[in-house]
Amino acid sequence: MTLAFIGEKYDLPKIRKAVGEVEFEPFVMSLGRLGTFPTRSGVVWCGVRKDGQVAALVSQLRQRLSAYGIPFSAMPFLPHVSLVQHPSHIVTEIDVPEASIKVERISVMKSERINGKLVYSEI
Repeated sequence: MTLAFIGEKYDLPKIRKAVGEVEFEPFVMSLGRLGTFPTRSGVVWCGVRKDGQVAALVSQLRQRLSAYGIPFSAMPFLPHVSLVQHPSHIVTEIDVPEASIKVERISVMKSERINGKLVYSEI
């Protein structure tokens, strides 16, 4: 789940400092309905049931990034977990089984294309 999209130019030490200052108690996040983003390639995602804990976490992180002068996308936050990129068929009218994820930490992640494949790594 992307809490703040920073982009390709960044100051990693400042980002790590900002992330390290985010404080929260572990909580359980429950999955919701499926959806898609209207992009050329399409992305199928699973939403997160509304609760204030995810929103509070995002707000605190974005405040800390701003305090260090780290620019990030100002797009509104839509809590979701990306499931499929470039699907051959987009189907969202299915029931999502009850599922929850315990949130205990946040990480700084990097996404990059390597040999045409999108690869994510913790940095």
